[in-house]
Amino acid sequence: MFTVLTRQPCEQAGLKALSRTPAIIALVVLLLSVVVLVAITLIQIHQKEVLLPGLKYGIVLDAGSSRTTVYVYQWPAEKENNTGVVSQTCKCNVKEKYLVLYKRVISNRSFSYLQNSTTRTNLTNPCYPRNYITTLPWGHIFDSLCTEDLRPESYDPNDIITLEGTGDPSLCREKVASLFTFKSCPNREVCCFDGIYQPKDKGPFVAFAGFYYTATALNLSGSFPLNTFSANTWNFCSQSWSQLPMLLPHFEEVYARSYCFSAHYIYHLLVGGYKFTEETWPQIHFKKEVENSSIAWSLGYMLSLTNQIPAEVPLIRLPMKPPTFIGTVAFFAGMALLCLAFLVYLCVSSRNQRRSRHTLDHTVDSD
Repeated sequence: MFTVLTRQPCEQAGLKALSRTPAIIALVVLLLSVVVLVAITLIQIHQKEVLLPGLKYGIVLDAGSSRTTVYVYQWPAEKENNTGVVSQTCKCNVKEKYLVLYKRVISNRSFSYLQNSTTRTNLTNPCYPRNYITTLPWGHIFDSLCTEDLRPESYDPNDIITLEGTGDPSLCREKVASLFTFKSCPNREVCCFDGIYQPKDKGPFVAFAGFYYTATALNLSGSFPLNTFSANTWNFCSQSWSQLPMLLPHFEEVYARSYCFSAHYIYHLLVGGYKFTEETWPQIHFKKEVENSSIAWSLGYMLSLTNQIPAEVPLIRLPMKPPTFIGTVAFFAGMALLCLAFLVYLCVSSRNQRRSRHTLDHTVDSD
């Protein structure tokens, strides 16, 4: 008796369809996992947001002649080419009467050279505007270390003296010239004060602070010839006290009475001391600000200080937080690997089944 083995076509087709379904599902999940991995990686790389560290601030107190100036500077924390780009944010003047200052000491020293007084308590000052009168104690002039050696006999710091302005520009220039000494530099172009070597002037130069405000009082700004400076100085110093409020844009007594002296002082300092001539004087530019920042030692100090402060690295904000990104990548990468492994398993299993069937068919045919 022979047993005939036969295969049902419909049953075999159903089994093949069932065996293909897991493979299709695994393949779809694999493709989706790869697409998700590529998408979130591209988004994470190209959609990141760079957050700048912001601004840093510095405060400098400039204790000046008659006031203390508070400067507030700012610069980007990340710097530019490893250099801080400093800009002035705020400037505040805190005025205080009788602050100790160099200009006041120099001006007071000039008082000690006023020898044309009629009495011990009355002095005439050629650098003060005509008809200007003020009173102050001797101590205001001679209590400084720079003027104590010039104190008169029977000195009493509480004695009150009266200063009367005569508005004499010629005599004022002569008195101011007596404050300087160039004996150690006779006929030497490379010497300024006390025999100190000084190279020839090569511009351009910027004159700021008191230089700028004095030039402004003389109705000058920027660059101008030396003879213009001298002519305007002569004209200003010849004015009476009552005329100054109409000449000055901002009238303040403590400054208005001193501009004539300051102008002559600047002349002797730059011409006699630093050897500026009619040819080189126009190289000097009298300026108040550069790009809305006051030109002063405080700006240079802050520029130097910012070079000592390390730059901050910009912050990077990613679309997904690193832990979330790593977890998502790990999940979909794991899914992709599992699907790939499952597909490999199905492929190997299918191949083994085909071999078994081929062997069985061969055996049946032989029988």
